[in-house]
This record gives sequence, C-alpha cells and structure tokens, in this order.
Amino acid sequence: MVIDSDPLTRRSVSVAVVNDLDLVVRGVAAMLETVTDDDGPQIRVVELAVDDKPSLPVDVALVDTFANPDDARLRALEIAESGRASHVLIYAWDSDATFRQLVDQRPDIGLVSKRSTALELRTAVLDAAAGIDVWQDHPLSPPLTSPWAVPGGLSVREAEVVALVAEGLSNPEIARRLGLTSETVKTYVTRAYDKIGVRGRTRIAIWAHTHGLVFPD
Repeated sequence: MVIDSDPLTRRSVSVAVVNDLDLVVRGVAAMLETVTDDDGPQIRVVELAVDDKPSLPVDVALVDTFANPDDARLRALEIAESGRASHVLIYAWDSDATFRQLVDQRPDIGLVSKRSTALELRTAVLDAAAGIDVWQDHPLSPPLTSPWAVPGGLSVREAEVVALVAEGLSNPEIARRLGLTSETVKTYVTRAYDKIGVRGRTRIAIWAHTHGLVFPD
C-alpha cells in the first residue's frame, strides 16, 4: 500500500481525516496544516472521509470522536482491519479503559488527545506513521480553544453538545455519551445559548442544522 516502508524517509505523510460531519473533518485538516517543518516530512491531508472509511490508501487515518466516542472506536477498528490505513489515530477528549484495551490489542491503533496543541497533533501523526506507539493523553490539561472556526464562537466541546441536543438527546443522555456529568452538560448548553443567542432546545436544533452541526441520518 505504501511504496516506501519508512514514511519518515519521504518528504510527506498522507493522512485521511474521518468523521460524520464535513465541518469537523475540514476543521481538523486545517489544524494539521497550521504547523509545518521545513526540515521534516510534510503532512498531506489527501482525503476528508465524511460518514465513511477512507477510499484511498494512506499512512495515517485520523478518526475524530466528535460527539460519538463509541462510534469512533468501532470505525477505527474497521479502518485498521480494512487495510486502507497503515496506522489509525483516534482523536478524543479523554481516554478510558475501552480505548486503552483497543490500543493495547492493536499496535496499528493509537490515541491522541483533543487537548493537544497543533504541534503535538502533528508529532503524534508522524510518530504513528513511523510505527511508534501513540498514547498521547492529557487528562489534567485544560481544553484548548480550537484553531479552526467553530460556528457561533463555540468551543469544540460546546459544539459537540449542541450537535447532540440537535439529535434530540437529553442532558443525561449527552452526559453518558460524552463521559460527563449532567450538570457539566447543562453548563455547556447554557454557554451555547449565550453565545449563539437562542433559547430552547428546538431553536438550538434549528441553529445546529443551519450551521452544519447535524449528523447525517
């Protein structure tokens, strides 16, 4: 699948960014492109796989867990088993026992935290391409503001919550999905109301549809 067995001896590493939302994959791709190194290999985002697995052979598939970590785990495993990517990185807020078990069982799957800087994300991608085990978790670090434009000035976490509100999930259901408390979800919803200037779950769902934060059926 890859002509040169050592990606780091080449001038570029090919990456596919995977998620169900076009907004998310474009944002992650933009983040990867914010950091370059004239002396090292360049990261080439060759495919944005929306609601699908990569169709092109790549060195690394970066699977964003946006609002759906359980689906991301399954998709990462499917991509690894398909042979479409030499290595798969799960891009998640937090690690848990199921992530750790998957990475321990599959040397071709790793995890990188969404609390990572753009430089740390680039390093994780290059390490994965080189066959180095990647477990880049920052559980105690504060979430960083995304370097790409999230609608309404929302943080990435607030955008995840808004997307799930638009799906019709209750606060307790969102909390279980994202591994948060119901009170934390309530705080994110309140912040989202203030930032985008709407009140009520129906109106926030309409806003999410308008701004591309709704998962395809």
